[in-house]
Amino acid sequence: MHQQEEEAYIKSKNIKLVGIISQLLLLALLFFIAACNQQEDKKGRFLLKGNEKLKENDLRKAIDFYTEALAIDPNYRDALYNRALALERLRRFDEAIYDYGLILAANDQDYEVWFLRGLAHLDNGENYKALEDARAYYGRKVRPGKVIFYVGWRKKL
Repeated sequence: MHQQEEEAYIKSKNIKLVGIISQLLLLALLFFIAACNQQEDKKGRFLLKGNEKLKENDLRKAIDFYTEALAIDPNYRDALYNRALALERLRRFDEAIYDYGLILAANDQDYEVWFLRGLAHLDNGENYKALEDARAYYGRKVRPGKVIFYVGWRKKL
């Protein structure tokens, strides 16, 4: 009888231990989810601050905020896109082209970025690269008028 009582006691302790471990794992999961949400919120706040600076035409500060958002999430498309636009306005075309390239590496169906990168190549004097982007863009059969615009511009050069 003594052995049965001992086994029952051990079983009850194991059940309590499993319950405590389950609660700790749940708590850890909740902390993890909260931390992820904080990171999402934080990168979003940096994007919004960058957008405000962009509206104020403080391009360098805007780029700094977008870069902070990208430090949290290097694949944050909106921050890459907006930083590329700000870099272009500062005539830092190589950096803008690089950011556009990162967006296209993640999604080569982002037609607007194909077009913008092609224009950045044109502004940077890289006419043949602009033409390559135009062909890639046109190959997707989207808004051929835009492609004709910068392919035609290239032919005039």
